[in-house]
Amino acid sequence: MRFEPWVGLRYLGATRGRRAPSAITLISVFAVAVGVIVPILVLSVMGGFEDDLRTKILGSRSHLLLTGQGGDYVEDPERWVALLESQPRVVGVSPFVEADVMASSSTNYSGAIVRGVDVARVAGATDLLDYIIEGDIAWLSDPAASMRRPAADGMATAGADEVAEANAQLRSLLAETEALEAAIADAERQRADGSGDAQPLPRRVPPPVMGAAGTPERRVPGAIEAPRREPAGVLIGSEMQRTLYVDVGDTIQLINPDGDIGPTGPIPRSWPHRVVGIYHTGLYEFDSSVVYMTLDASRAFLNVPDGAASGIEVRSTDITEADLLAADVRTALMAEAATGVQVRDWKELNRNLFAALKLEKLAMSFVLLFIVVVASFAVFSVLVMIVLRRRDEIAILRAMGASQRAIRNVFIVQGMAIGASGTALGLAVSGAAVWVLVSIGVPLDAEVYYIDRLPVDVQGFEIAVIALGSLLISLVATIPPSVQAARLDPAQGLRHE
Repeated sequence: MRFEPWVGLRYLGATRGRRAPSAITLISVFAVAVGVIVPILVLSVMGGFEDDLRTKILGSRSHLLLTGQGGDYVEDPERWVALLESQPRVVGVSPFVEADVMASSSTNYSGAIVRGVDVARVAGATDLLDYIIEGDIAWLSDPAASMRRPAADGMATAGADEVAEANAQLRSLLAETEALEAAIADAERQRADGSGDAQPLPRRVPPPVMGAAGTPERRVPGAIEAPRREPAGVLIGSEMQRTLYVDVGDTIQLINPDGDIGPTGPIPRSWPHRVVGIYHTGLYEFDSSVVYMTLDASRAFLNVPDGAASGIEVRSTDITEADLLAADVRTALMAEAATGVQVRDWKELNRNLFAALKLEKLAMSFVLLFIVVVASFAVFSVLVMIVLRRRDEIAILRAMGASQRAIRNVFIVQGMAIGASGTALGLAVSGAAVWVLVSIGVPLDAEVYYIDRLPVDVQGFEIAVIALGSLLISLVATIPPSVQAARLDPAQGLRHE
């Protein structure tokens, strides 16, 4: 063993004859370890939030989107569906119709985005079925089924008593109507036969019209009644459910600004829709605005031509290969001489969001780098103190023939030993902390953070950069003290000058 490593490690002791590291050396090791632990944990948590956000976005949206140029509709979407399904990297394709509307209930209103989907295909292109927490997507095609859903856990469904009472009122009104009809028929027969006293005929009572809640509606005499329309089924997000204060089976009004033509010009179209399900993606912007319905219902409500679509969603076998799939689709579209359509992958669709997250993570990395820089000052201070304390020993080594390079290497070895020990300790502690976060987790308030526990995503590249950066900064911190020791004059050192 060369004497430089031996002497450098020997100098880690505080006093002569002591083999254990000094207290100041242990503090320096701990400082370097903290400079490694903090960046790893912070970047892992930030990566976890980014990965969770990406998962939620791509769960509710597709990996690839085919739309018309300039916001135009995609004509003959079935043709493009067949073309996309023939691609080897495609696992699901679903056309959709989308537009901005207004949603309202008897208690509140909210902005909304109507999204008409193909019920049979949407499960292959998105994770919508996994997000449904109440109801059933199949009820979009059969809204009345939401009114016949079984009671949960043996308890009566909300509003069951009101429905039963309304049915009893209906039966009573129908019985009264039948009695009046019988009286009218008997009076008309007596007048025709000339028998009985001439009395005014009873007023015919029309059968009651039941409202959406199961109770008879009141009609204003002489009012012009709009044609009645059976409510179509819709899926709404959990946040919209809270805003509108509705439940499965209730009716909401969707208002389309691009509606019908009235006597004075265009008027908004307001149609009733029945809530058949509630979904929860974990994204507030999504859960508070997007309303799902069937393709046919959305085309009728939004004035979309039959057979047209706003776009086509595509899911690939691997999210990381979405750009390759986009290139293949563009090549296939060029072979078909397709015009008026454009293809964008999820990175293009969410470019601004993920660019902002990447910039934030990069800025945080530079801020955390200063923790390692501050820790390197501890290494610098330890070496300076050792140089001052070991001046006579350094002078003896120089007098015995040690070169300046050898003296410099002694202190470089010592500084790197502190840096390597601190880095190894930091990696061990941060690895244990990440394991605890992944296995046990830190619970969070889902109402506030939209996630039930702290997410963690460990990237090996980031850990390697942090470890190498810690070692490099420790090496740089050793250079000034080692140069100072190498330039020490033996004669002055022996005279303690």
